[in-house]
Amino acid sequence: MSFYDPSNWYWSVSGNEVRVWSSAAVSYVDVSNETYAAWLSLGNSPTRIASEAELEAVLVEQYPAGWGPTESSVRAKRNQILQQWDWVTQRHVEQTNASTATSLTSDQYQTWLSYRQDLRDLTQQAGFPSSVIWPTAPAEPPVAQ
Repeated sequence: MSFYDPSNWYWSVSGNEVRVWSSAAVSYVDVSNETYAAWLSLGNSPTRIASEAELEAVLVEQYPAGWGPTESSVRAKRNQILQQWDWVTQRHVEQTNASTATSLTSDQYQTWLSYRQDLRDLTQQAGFPSSVIWPTAPAEPPVAQ
């Protein structure tokens, strides 16, 4: 059995029995992978971990200055940003439905909708998840009067 080496270790994430996360490959590998099989033959077994978010926390602790982002960490950040600004577009919809004056102009509302769509489209970028270009948020909306 090897001593724990975070640069060459495997994790079974969310009970997945078909693939494991390899820190050496910096990606998932199939359990049939020859390198993984050789590692197992030394008496090692993958560390079981509940989620990619927990795995990322472990890896960030081991590599604080440079472990790259994972799909789940980019999605989590994106979702947090979307949630942070939900109120802007929701308020506009509510004001429009109530036939009251809106806090955003039609152009401002479209700008916010485009920004939100750009966030949703992050996963389609060629560099996802390691090299994501984050869209710039529109100017903060005016406070409702």
